Amino acid sequence: MVETLAAQDGHVLTGDGEHLPVDRALPTTASVLYDALVLSDGCEQTLPSDPDAVRFLTEALRHGKPIAVLGTGVELARAAGLGTPSAPAGVAVHPPGEPVDPTFWDEFAALVERHRFPAR
Repeated sequence: MVETLAAQDGHVLTGDGEHLPVDRALPTTASVLYDALVLSDGCEQTLPSDPDAVRFLTEALRHGKPIAVLGTGVELARAAGLGTPSAPAGVAVHPPGEPVDPTFWDEFAALVERHRFPAR
């Protein structure tokens, strides 16, 4: 099951101009409810300065959750103390400006299959 999380309820605007419904606002949920995270491209203008977003990701990192970081999602990752480009175990980083190919998702799926990365 996939859920879209954002700084507030409502919707987020996609890169294509579509409205994507938000399932949960970050202030009302916790990372322990999720098995893995995907930090999307395009969140760099608001989420790195949002304390709830940074807390959510910091807790997910501490709990060893698998994390995919897409493009400018790296800004939120940096705000939470995640070093890039040399990401720790359990984190897949895709650089900005390049299309995401299926091998990236295969790599992330393999991380999710491992479930946790406690050594991180």
